[in-house]
Amino acid sequence: MEAMRLKYQLVVRLIDGLRVGAWIISSFVPLTAIEKISRNIAGKQTNFSASVSVSIAISILLSVGWAITARRSHERKREVDRLRSRNDKLEHRFLPRPQAPTADSMNQPDPAPEETSR
Repeated sequence: MEAMRLKYQLVVRLIDGLRVGAWIISSFVPLTAIEKISRNIAGKQTNFSASVSVSIAISILLSVGWAITARRSHERKREVDRLRSRNDKLEHRFLPRPQAPTADSMNQPDPAPEETSR
């Protein structure tokens, strides 16, 4: 069960890493477009600021949305980890533990195997 839990945690961390990568890529695309536009109009007087502002606002909105989603996901993951830890503690407390052999039981011979009819 411990191996499965560790494997699950590894998969969760991989997914979290992929989310961060997707967020960086999704932020990069609008900023690249803004960079190309600003290069073309650099030093010129235009009334193009509204479009650039909208692009930046959308990029910020997506970033904030991703941050909120990531925060909620992290809180859920932390709660699940807390509940798993509590469950493990309760299982270890209430499950019967194997008893260590005593000195008397170690000195006694094993019971003879039963005879079977052929």
